[in-house]
Amino acid sequence: MKKKNKSILQATVFALPFSLKLNQKLSNNFKTDYLTMYPKFKIANEFRDNISIKSISFFSTLHFFLRKFEKYKFIKRLNLIFEKISYFKIDNYMKNKKENYDIFILQATLGKEILPYIKNKIKLLDKQSAHVEIEREMSKKEFDLRNIKIPFNEIFSANEFEHNRELKEYKIADKIIVQSNFVHKSFIDMGFDKNKIKIVKGMGFDSKSFYPLDYNYKKYFNIIYVGRITLNKGVAYLIEAFEKLEISNKKLKLYGIISEDFKEYLKYIKLSDDIEILNPVKHNKLKYIYSSSEVLVQPSLFDGWSMVVTEALACGCPVVTTTNTGASDIIIEDINGYVGPTMDSNSIANNLKKIYSSKLYLERSKISKTVEKYKDWNLYCSNYKDFIETL
Repeated sequence: MKKKNKSILQATVFALPFSLKLNQKLSNNFKTDYLTMYPKFKIANEFRDNISIKSISFFSTLHFFLRKFEKYKFIKRLNLIFEKISYFKIDNYMKNKKENYDIFILQATLGKEILPYIKNKIKLLDKQSAHVEIEREMSKKEFDLRNIKIPFNEIFSANEFEHNRELKEYKIADKIIVQSNFVHKSFIDMGFDKNKIKIVKGMGFDSKSFYPLDYNYKKYFNIIYVGRITLNKGVAYLIEAFEKLEISNKKLKLYGIISEDFKEYLKYIKLSDDIEILNPVKHNKLKYIYSSSEVLVQPSLFDGWSMVVTEALACGCPVVTTTNTGASDIIIEDINGYVGPTMDSNSIANNLKKIYSSKLYLERSKISKTVEKYKDWNLYCSNYKDFIETL
C-alpha cells in the first residue's frame, strides 16, 4: 500500500494546538481525520477550515465543567458517570469506523476499548506525561512529606477510571509516543522495552503569541511561577528556595489556581511579604508577564513537557527547572537557564543565585534564539511525520 493512501485517525481529549498542527502536517501525505472530546466551536478557524474534525463533546464538556465542583461528593459521583458516558460515546464511534483507518494515533486513556479490535492496524499511544504509576508514587511521597490531611485519593489527578484505562493501553499499543527524555525514562524505569517507547522531539510554542518585547530591569529581581499551584508542581520547593535565596531585592509571584492540597499546605506556613499569589493570566497576555520578569521557575515533581518553559524562553526569559520536567531537554546551562534535581529547594536557590549574579536575564535576544527552531511546533510535526512514514 502506498503511504499516501494510508488513512489515519488521530483521537484526543483536548484539541491542543500542537496536536491540530500535527494533523494538518500529516494531511499533506495521508488521509487524516481528527476526533476529539473538545467542543468544535472552540477550535480555531485555521484548523476547523483545513482539517477533518469530528467532535463528540456533550458529556465531556459537562464533565470538565463540573470538575471545579467535585469537592461535593454527590457532584463527584455524578461527574464520574458523565466521564464514563463521554468515553463510551467516543469508544463506540471508533469501533464503528475502525475499518476506515490503517493507523490510529490515540491520546492516552482513549485506547482501552478500541485497541483490542484493531490488532491488524498500526496502534500508537500518545503519552504526554509520565507513566501513571510513577506520577502516583511521586505524588504520594510529596503528600506524605507535607503531612496533608485530605485523603490522597481525593487529590491525585488521575482518577481510578482513567488510571486503569492507561495501564491496559500501555500493554496493547504497538508504540508509546512520548515528547521528552523524562517521560521516556519513566517507562523504562517501569520495565518497558526501550524499543516500544518512541521519543518525538521538538515540542514548541505559538510564535504569534510569544516573542521578545522591550525589557527594562527595574529595582526588583522578579521570580515567577505560572500554572496550577499544587504540590505536584513542586511549588512548595520554590517557596522554600525563595526563603533561602540571599538576595535583598527579590520578589516571587505565583500565577495560577490554588489546589486543595496546596491550600492545606499553606495552613502550616507563613508566606513572606515578598511572595504574592495572583490570579491566572489569560494565555495571550502571558508574554507581558514573561517579558517583565527576570526568571521563570518550573519546579515540577513530574511534567511531561511544560509549555510555559518554551513560552518563557521564546520571550527571552531564562528558566530554572527540574530533571523531571520534560522541557529540561531544551535548557542549555549558562545560556538560557539551569536544570536541577527534583524536590530540592537548595538546587533551585543556587540556580536562581546564578542567574542573578550573572545577569543572564539581560540576554533576552540570545535566550529567545535558543528556541527559534521550535516555533509553531514545526520541528515536532516534521519529526512525527517522518516517524509515521517509516511504519
